[in-house]
Amino acid sequence: GTIDAATCNAALNNIGANVNPLLTAYARGGSAAAGTNTAELDPNFKLPSSLKATLSGEWRFRGIDFGFDYLFAKNRNDISFTDARSIQIGTLPDGRPRYTGAISFTDTGWDVLGYNTKGGRSHIWDVRFNKKFD
Repeated sequence: GTIDAATCNAALNNIGANVNPLLTAYARGGSAAAGTNTAELDPNFKLPSSLKATLSGEWRFRGIDFGFDYLFAKNRNDISFTDARSIQIGTLPDGRPRYTGAISFTDTGWDVLGYNTKGGRSHIWDVRFNKKFD
């Protein structure tokens, strides 16, 4: 089918943070557009970042060199993706979830949603010593 001029103009002009109601109505209209692949970000999405800190020290005591290092790293606003079109319909024999498409069993399309998650963190320690002999 063809798309009317008003819907085309809504899709191409004045693009902003909000979806034009004409496009929403078209996508919900049961046409082939409802099966179109989409990718979107959560409205509260924040760019991922990481926080890192290090601390090091070295000493010499009775001819022996001692030292340590510490590294702390934390992911902030980590990113994850999900297919919003997939629906869990059961569990596979190994315990993993089984999914199908929201439109039909043969739906091979996708609606990928990117969103923030709580990231991981790490603590890394290093302790060392050495002594030179003649």
